[in-house]
Amino acid sequence: MVLRALGATPEAIVADFVASNGALATPERLEELAARLNQGREQPLTPEALFALSGVRGEWLEVMFGRLAARFGSVEAYLAEALGLTKADLVALRDRYLEPTG
Repeated sequence: MVLRALGATPEAIVADFVASNGALATPERLEELAARLNQGREQPLTPEALFALSGVRGEWLEVMFGRLAARFGSVEAYLAEALGLTKADLVALRDRYLEPTG
């Protein structure tokens, strides 16, 4: 929500979210996690289960954005109605946290 409040597009937010898999859910990391978690287990965790513990999927955010749009009309409306952020608040956030372009 912070990224959206700062003006990032849903596509950019999802791409950033999924990029975290590069550090969290690499095949090597999943193997290491499996070795630790499956020690002494009768039924080892599957790679899918391990990914659910340490990875992310873009669909998760897409569903959230869709639900907010269905309930509030848009993510921006959610920021205003549910979180109480005014247009002035959003401008102040952007002024504070974004670097000027150009």
